[in-house]
Amino acid sequence: MFLGWREIRNAPGRYLGLLSLIALISYLVFFLTGLAYGLAQANRSALDALGVRGMVISEYANSSLSASRIQVSETNLRTPAGDAPLQPLRITQAVASTGGEDSGQDPVTVALLATVPGSVLRPAPLTGRAPESADEVLAADSLRTRYGVKLGDTLRLKQSDTDLRVVGFAPALSYSVTPVLYIDLSADETAGKAPLSAIAVLPTAAQGEVDALANQADYTYLPLKDVIWALPGYAAQVYTFSLMIGFLVLICAIVIGIFMYIITMQKRPVFGVLKAQGVASGYIARAVLTQTVLVAGAGIAVGALLTAGSALILPDAVPYVANWPFTAAVAAAIFLVACIGAQASVWQVAKIDPLEAMR
Repeated sequence: MFLGWREIRNAPGRYLGLLSLIALISYLVFFLTGLAYGLAQANRSALDALGVRGMVISEYANSSLSASRIQVSETNLRTPAGDAPLQPLRITQAVASTGGEDSGQDPVTVALLATVPGSVLRPAPLTGRAPESADEVLAADSLRTRYGVKLGDTLRLKQSDTDLRVVGFAPALSYSVTPVLYIDLSADETAGKAPLSAIAVLPTAAQGEVDALANQADYTYLPLKDVIWALPGYAAQVYTFSLMIGFLVLICAIVIGIFMYIITMQKRPVFGVLKAQGVASGYIARAVLTQTVLVAGAGIAVGALLTAGSALILPDAVPYVANWPFTAAVAAAIFLVACIGAQASVWQVAKIDPLEAMR
C-alpha cells in the first residue's frame, strides 16, 4: 500500500490519465446500462403493472399479443367482475390528437389498454379519479409531462373519431414505447361479439380454471415473462445492449491491463534495485495491485457521478431509467476484470531478474 501510493503521488499525471480513461469507459457503460433498462421498461412497464402471472392468448399468435384474438363467446367467461381471477384484456395502438385543429400539437401514438369497468388491472390514479363511463380515460402521466395533456382535456382517436375525456393520470407506464390510455371494453367485446387480445390470469386464479380456459378452441397459456419476451424487438434490444455492455467491460479490462503493463515495464530498473535490496516480489506485486485498485475504484466512482449528473439533465424524451442495483453489479464487474487485467503486470514483477533489470 505504501509503495503503491507513493508511486501514484510521484507520477500523478500518468495515473490521472489512466483514471480519466477508466472514468469515461465506466460512464459509457453505466449510461448504456440506464438506456438499456429504460428502453426495456418503455416496452414492458404497462404489462408488469398488471400484476398478472400470465395470459391466455391465441395459439396461432406465436406468443404475440398484437396477433392474438380471443372470442369471449367461445369461453366460459360471462361478464366477469373487476376483481375476477380471469380478466378480459384488449391492447391496441392508436393515434390520438392532443389538442384542437389549431393547437399546433402533433398527434401522439398511444396504447389503448381496455378492461372491464373497475378492473384490478388498472393502476390507481396519481391525480384525478378512475373512469366512470365509456367516454372517460385514465392516461399515463407521461402524456402530461411530455405532451402537455391536462385533466379535463379531450383526446380524439384519429381512426375512429372517438373522443375521450381525461379524468385522471396513472403512473408513467408504456407499452411498446408508447404511453398507455386505460379505457373500458366496449359492449360488443364484453358480450363476445368482438375479439379480445388475451385473458389475463391473476395470481388468485386456480390452475384448473386456467387449464380449462386454455384448452378451449385454439388457445394457450403463457407466463407473463414469455409474453414480454415476444414483444416486437424486445429480445433483440436486450441482447444487443447486453453484448455492447459486455464488450465494453472487457475492453476496460484490456485497457487497464495494457496501461499497467507499460507502467510496470518502465519501472523495471527500480524494481530490480528493490529486489536486489531484498524486497520480496510479493510486496512489489501487491503495490501494483494497490495502484490498480485505487485507480480503477476512483475511475468507476467518477463514472458513476457523471452518470448520475447526466440523468438529472436528460430530457423526458430520452428513455433513461437508472437501475442502481444493476449499475452496481456492472461496476463490480468492471472492477473485477480490471484487477484480473492487471495480473499480467504482477507476473512480470515476479519474473524480474535484479541483475538484468539494473543493466
